[in-house]
Amino acid sequence: MPTSTRSKLTWAKTTELVGIQFQLEPSQTSMLYQRYRVGLHAWFLEQVQQSNPELSQYLHNGGAEKPFALGNLEGNLLPIKDQFQIQTKNSYYWSIYALSQPVVQWMATWLTQLPDQIKFRDATLQIKQVNLVQPPTSYKKLLRSQPSSAAIVQLQFLSPTSFRSKGHALPFPFPRNLFHSYLRRWNDFSAMPYEMEPFLDWIEDTIHIHTYQLTAERVTAAKQGFLTGFTGTLTFELKQAETEPELTQLLYALLRLAPYCGTGYKTTFGLGKTSVTFLSSPPNPFPSIAQTVSSSLLRTSQPVSSPTESVPSIQAIDTLTQKLIARRKRQGGTRSLTAARTEAEILIRHQAGESLTAIAAKIGKSYDAVKKAYTRAKQALQTLDIDLG
Repeated sequence: MPTSTRSKLTWAKTTELVGIQFQLEPSQTSMLYQRYRVGLHAWFLEQVQQSNPELSQYLHNGGAEKPFALGNLEGNLLPIKDQFQIQTKNSYYWSIYALSQPVVQWMATWLTQLPDQIKFRDATLQIKQVNLVQPPTSYKKLLRSQPSSAAIVQLQFLSPTSFRSKGHALPFPFPRNLFHSYLRRWNDFSAMPYEMEPFLDWIEDTIHIHTYQLTAERVTAAKQGFLTGFTGTLTFELKQAETEPELTQLLYALLRLAPYCGTGYKTTFGLGKTSVTFLSSPPNPFPSIAQTVSSSLLRTSQPVSSPTESVPSIQAIDTLTQKLIARRKRQGGTRSLTAARTEAEILIRHQAGESLTAIAAKIGKSYDAVKKAYTRAKQALQTLDIDLG
């Protein structure tokens, strides 16, 4: 029997922004078609249409900017040919972000009468739990909330991200494109619009890219087939931002907005999920493993790294994955490959200073699962006499 999905989440009526996350479990092991994001998008819009036809019409026929964003399905999705396998008893996670007061108010009511499952095509996912993934807030609060003397900012692109430029995908986070993306949403939904071009010109003079570590990949996006996007991190520094306090205030507000609205386009189909970290000093690059092996089996996309990094972290992860696979009794199959790569990523991230709690959130697994995987991998390293330091 499915558990009750009635949510106890509440927030003030003045809330304009919020992010929720579903914990899901498949009713049976099944396959997701390659464009499953379209199915999640359609399910969400159908939920709106059933309970609020007026809001549904606005979401369909409103302006170019949509007042919501959707996450990818996160968890152990096993790629098999051109589909993904989801397995029973595994947990998966999916996020919905509301960007305007009408959508937030609808969501508050909807969560009190939430269905027990998400069903699309050949897959059915039971809704086990609903939690906040981004706190309830307003645009005014974002504008007032400023970090203390943080001149270094790190953006992490958690799902494939791309921009639209002259009819083509632009798979690189140029600062002007980043903040153009955020300011468009701000101007549409905040009721506090700012002039676009002067701000973007100032951005180009103020932001200096420190390092980047990006991986380009081809993904499906809505009805447009494939596009090239990127995942990874970008770290930049703010130069002389204090000379324009009003623009600096807006810059930080837009960075606070990014985890809600996402980055780039097709954010209503799971693209562009973004996290933001304010730093007092530039982060250390991921550690590298000296020995490099071929990883064509593991990687279908190509890493793009900044000149300051001698070996990209994707290579370190791939190399360690090969070593972990080599010690397994059963080396074939996607399950063995996926498990080894997950363990490798957890080790590399933890060695770079990330907590197991943060890693669990980023890769869509529970803390207990990440801790067990980390322990297994550490034991394997001791057996193989590998030092990551």
